[in-house]
Amino acid sequence: MLRTEEEIFKDLAQLCVTDGYAHVIAYFCFRDNTIGYGNELTAKDFQRSCPSERLIRTEIATLIGLMCKAEISLETPHPDTLQVLIEKTDELLQELHLAMASPMLNAFENKDAIIKDQRNSLTSAMVLREPIFYSGESAYEFQYRDLAFRKYSNDALWIVNKKGFTLPDAKSIIDALIDNQNVRLMQTLESLRQMPLNQWTTLPAYIVASEDLSRRTELPLGVVDRVLSAFSVKAGPACNTQFVSLNTFNQTNAFPLIDLDNNKFLLFQSFSLSEAFYETPFY
Repeated sequence: MLRTEEEIFKDLAQLCVTDGYAHVIAYFCFRDNTIGYGNELTAKDFQRSCPSERLIRTEIATLIGLMCKAEISLETPHPDTLQVLIEKTDELLQELHLAMASPMLNAFENKDAIIKDQRNSLTSAMVLREPIFYSGESAYEFQYRDLAFRKYSNDALWIVNKKGFTLPDAKSIIDALIDNQNVRLMQTLESLRQMPLNQWTTLPAYIVASEDLSRRTELPLGVVDRVLSAFSVKAGPACNTQFVSLNTFNQTNAFPLIDLDNNKFLLFQSFSLSEAFYETPFY
């Protein structure tokens, strides 16, 4: 018998606040958001990145949001513990998907009742939640960043006065952060060659220091910190308290950077930051 979505979500929430869970999310981001290729990117490279067990961005965003509801421990778990956490996460997310899909499956099974009542239950909110949550993206990452200029052109002065940075500054810093993350990922993978297996993790690739972005963009450190802070949260018991189910507000979607103190920030999914640059200022 299928468990309810609420039961599964509760178990997932408890799992995500386990010490060292940030390394689990880093693993999923590397496994499911990274495409490896040789001298030239081909269609086959993309095909290898689309296995059925791949997590999509909304699923990973759910894990991030739940993790931030408690203090984050960056200590690397033992490989056996890490593997258990990964497998349990995959298991719960698969179970969650089935629970969300059950209203649609039930609607197909009761097609005679649909015909008799002349009601299309496939248009009900409960049925539509699953295809909405697991749908594709609304735009490309670069489109969110580019179109933000048009969207907020009339608010540019307000952003400068209230936030202390310009739209070009913000885009420049976000672009630099994404480039820096790609470089950091390659550096992290290379460093694993020199490390014992029990210390392997891709988490360092997703941590950025504001000083690095200041050097890359040649912008003052204060401006960089203000941009990063505008799109960041501080993990802990006071963070994301409204996120109690999949259909409630996940604060880390609007503020995808996680403030680690000492001018360091954690960003798991650059796409989320580009989307936030387009969506969040409106609110």
